[in-house]
Amino acid sequence: EPQELIGKIPHLAMHHSYPDGLNYPLEKCPIFAAIHDGMVHRISDEVFWRRDGTCFPVEYVATPSRDRDGKPCGAVVVYSDITARKHAEATLQENESRLAEAQGIAHIGNWEWDVNNQSGWWSEEMYRIFGAEEDTFKPSYSSFLQFVHPEDRKAVNQMVDEKEKTPGCFDHVCRIVRPDGDTRHVEIVWQSKLNTDGRW
Repeated sequence: EPQELIGKIPHLAMHHSYPDGLNYPLEKCPIFAAIHDGMVHRISDEVFWRRDGTCFPVEYVATPSRDRDGKPCGAVVVYSDITARKHAEATLQENESRLAEAQGIAHIGNWEWDVNNQSGWWSEEMYRIFGAEEDTFKPSYSSFLQFVHPEDRKAVNQMVDEKEKTPGCFDHVCRIVRPDGDTRHVEIVWQSKLNTDGRW
């Protein structure tokens, strides 16, 4: 109730602990800091505590309020309850983890290639299949082509050129040569997509 908070230090009432329950010192509180340093503090991942002892995730902005002399005398805190967003993020992370596990079991990788800026993205299993190092390899079509066996590159390029004219789905088997010299046969299932302008 309002009367339960009037005259009390807000930090001690609803911002007193970290999510794990450990004490959150007042001197480290961004809201408290806004009052004393006159700076705007933006926090994206903390918790506020309810009267019943439960907490909920929030993001907030603490903006200092000033007196007639321009000195900070308080703070205006605007916050959002991000429980739903946190739940969605956790669900997405869990789904991505399951997908990565399934790909590892089936030895199936997936990758994306943007033909306009030549950028790409590889899944973890793609790196394992090709024997590439994630921290030193930059995914793109040209870098992918370097793994393709020299005798198979022409056929792969022809497939890509044809699909630029007639977008759709196709599959093709070719050989790749890993950095360790090991040659493997891989099946490429390619699904091309059009942008809003109707271009591939």
